[in-house]
Amino acid sequence: MAALLMVLASAVPAFAHASLVSASPAPGTGLPQAPAAVVLRFDEPLNLRLGRVDVVDAHAREVGIGATRPVTGDGLAMQRRLGSLATGVYTVRWTSVALDDGHVLHGSYQFGVGTTQPGIGSVSAGPTASEGWAGLAGRWVGLMGLLAWTGTALLARRAQHAGVPAPRVAAVARAGPAVALAGLLVAAVAAAEVATGRVGAVGSLLTAGASSRWRLAGLVLAAVGVLAGIAWQARRTPALRWLAAGVGVGAMFTEAAGGHAGAAPHPMPATLVLFVHLLAVAVWVAAIALGVLAGRRAIAVLAALTPAAVAAAVVVAATGVGNAAQQLSGWAQLTGTGYGRAVLGKAAALAVMAVAGLIHYWLRSRRVPRLRGVRVAVSGELVAAVTAVAVAAALVGYPDPPRAATVAAEEAAGRPPLASLASEPAAAVAAGSGPFVLGWSLSPPHLGRVRVRLTVVGAQPGDGLRDAAFSARRADGTSPVRAALRPCGFGCFTGTAALADAGRWATTVSVRSNRGLATATRSVPLPAPDGRAVFNRMLAAMGRLHSLEMKETLRGSSTGPAVVTHYRFAAPDAMAYSIAGGGSAVLIGPDSYRRDGPTSRWQHDRSGFSFGWPAAFYHSEFQPAAAIRILRADTNVVELAFARPDITAWFTLDLDPHTLVLRAMHMRAEGHLMDDTVTGVNVPITVRPPSSGSR
Repeated sequence: MAALLMVLASAVPAFAHASLVSASPAPGTGLPQAPAAVVLRFDEPLNLRLGRVDVVDAHAREVGIGATRPVTGDGLAMQRRLGSLATGVYTVRWTSVALDDGHVLHGSYQFGVGTTQPGIGSVSAGPTASEGWAGLAGRWVGLMGLLAWTGTALLARRAQHAGVPAPRVAAVARAGPAVALAGLLVAAVAAAEVATGRVGAVGSLLTAGASSRWRLAGLVLAAVGVLAGIAWQARRTPALRWLAAGVGVGAMFTEAAGGHAGAAPHPMPATLVLFVHLLAVAVWVAAIALGVLAGRRAIAVLAALTPAAVAAAVVVAATGVGNAAQQLSGWAQLTGTGYGRAVLGKAAALAVMAVAGLIHYWLRSRRVPRLRGVRVAVSGELVAAVTAVAVAAALVGYPDPPRAATVAAEEAAGRPPLASLASEPAAAVAAGSGPFVLGWSLSPPHLGRVRVRLTVVGAQPGDGLRDAAFSARRADGTSPVRAALRPCGFGCFTGTAALADAGRWATTVSVRSNRGLATATRSVPLPAPDGRAVFNRMLAAMGRLHSLEMKETLRGSSTGPAVVTHYRFAAPDAMAYSIAGGGSAVLIGPDSYRRDGPTSRWQHDRSGFSFGWPAAFYHSEFQPAAAIRILRADTNVVELAFARPDITAWFTLDLDPHTLVLRAMHMRAEGHLMDDTVTGVNVPITVRPPSSGSR
């Protein structure tokens, strides 16, 4: 009956962890002066009662001020204030405790003050780092107690009719919840010690977050189960047996709801699947254990319990195969990851169990059954099952299984915020507001209900972005619309709005942060005409130019100082620029001449790069472009808006309505607010190398 249960090896999912996704200061950063605080942001909500941030100097002395604190408006972040720091390298040591599932990660990294020494980063994420040895042992003991308790209560009547002595069944019913209570309590205390270094923090562990409350409920039900088991052993009535079974089933549900399933995107279906899976495992384990307890009646008991065990095996197989496909992306992950190797170890234990099960089935099926051989084989099957459950307890301490870990890594690395614009019709605009650039898109850019997506660039982990909103009204002030935007990732908010009237709309986005309210407004026509044909004609027109003069104003933020640069371009391969009060450069084909200031000497360099203009220059400047839309087209100007998803930048171009030659360009990106104004087109321009020895 055990052969079908080998898929159990991959049926119990590992629990999720709150993994670090961003930090300020960033790992390896060399800062000219000390930051005000260390701010860390994670991919799951945090239990801030237990999580902590420590900052130490090269002599392991604590330099943080006060306790670890939350970040206002951001449940995924925590921070630690810093005082005045001397020049040197500092180590940040952090512990995260996920609010959803209570699991722990430890990590560290370094940053420098007044030094460029690169930092070192590490994360401790194995089972012992997350649970501790005592915690893993407690989980194993607790799970064995739950399985024996619940399974025995469900199979008690059939086992007694087949010949298992009633006192032995009642003893298991009494011992099971006691073992479960002891194991779960040890696991909770160990988790508190691993997270905080203090056993006394177990109270905070059991009262913060949904996972913690499920763990507390499991402990309470296990205590009730102990009392029910004592009463059942004393009186052995059907009512007490069903009471013990019901309490055990409830405790099993808390085990399912308090882990990874409870933190899944769809927690109820995931919890129910895991709950049914655990009940099936309980029936399987109990059938084997009762066969061992049957003594000389083992052959009859195993024959009576085999149908229930096989049915449980089918349920375990059905839930296990699907979960295995979700957790592992391929065979290579079985040997190439710690999680996969644990699965293989559990599969090996189950293979031994399967062989033992086949042996005692064969011995029972002979004309003259051999009781001694059956008892030895079923005992071996039980040992293998206990081993498999031990490995399952270790699996829950691993970080996300390989497939989930891959997805998490990709999300942490960051899918380009504007990637969706490359595949959907949209109008995309942006504007600077304080330290941020706010970029938003309307998709589709037509009348009716549109999806609004706001991207905030320039945000730091401690900014606590929140309360994002979109509003719009017609150019004449009529038809006001307002919609709240919900978070869709760090710096991302989305929602829908109904824009029913054709014409120009003044669209506004706003978001609150710990640095104040950021807001921006841009005018967008609806419907917004497709601008790809005009865009291509513009590129062709720019490619035919002979010369161009341009003034550029560049700021790092909307309120930052401006850097003004004057450019001169001459076909086919020359450009010269000068920064007001700063350096200059001349590029002619492969030759470049640069100087740091108006009185500095020119430095000549010939590299493998060869400058060219206008051929391909504007193609590389503006492409790949997405969401190309015409915002305005009249006798005065053609205004194009588009985005470049690969660099997270938004562009607006003002074109001559007759020639489609560029008049002005406005680019908005993180730390890069650029406004270019064309001051001359096809005017006489000569770009020559600086004279030898000139300053």
